[in-house]
Amino acid sequence: MSVENYSTFVIHALLVSGSALPMPAEARTQMAMPEREHVQTIVWIMEATTFVTVLVVVWFLRRLIKRDQARRKARQDD
Repeated sequence: MSVENYSTFVIHALLVSGSALPMPAEARTQMAMPEREHVQTIVWIMEATTFVTVLVVVWFLRRLIKRDQARRKARQDD
């Protein structure tokens, strides 16, 4: 088999296999959609919980820093 015939064969084989692969993937995607929706809901809940947790931690740290600064200022004034 010459190089040209081999490359032509490989190109045809890739085209045929490439056109056949999306069909089973599409079928699996359609069959698994309810499960994907449940996973997406869980991911949204986790992201929201993480966001709220980060906000609470930042607020708490800011509060501690302000309290510490007020104490230092009060000590310096005395």
